[in-house]
Amino acid sequence: MKLKAVLQNGAPEKLIEKLQSDEFREEVLNFVLAKHLHVLSMGPAEFYVQKCDFAGTRPMCEARLTGVSATPERTGKDFLEAREALQGLYYRIVSSYATSDLQLMVSIMADSAPEGLSSPLIEREGDAAIWIRGSSSRKP
Repeated sequence: MKLKAVLQNGAPEKLIEKLQSDEFREEVLNFVLAKHLHVLSMGPAEFYVQKCDFAGTRPMCEARLTGVSATPERTGKDFLEAREALQGLYYRIVSSYATSDLQLMVSIMADSAPEGLSSPLIEREGDAAIWIRGSSSRKP
């Protein structure tokens, strides 16, 4: 299992530091993995942030939890709730550090379609991305 966040080149260093912090790792483990997917530990090589200078001009953050096995103990509902919880964590962190508007995309990629779902890709229904308003575009 691997959790990777991709940020555009030039993303705020404080945001990158927060997304790589032990505190954030614990939140992901406790409020997403343990609570919804019944995972009790996560290794250091499975959790990182990658800068992507080919993301174009539109600031973005894409987070993917990959390599998750669909087992009888993990229902489709578990995966949907895990994705929703993971998006909530990323939204909270990214929105507090974003200096400009950016696109947030969060998905889970299972090894096969979980029970009750038609696809191993679990992402936001409709438009896969949500927009976060950055501090330079917020009204005082």
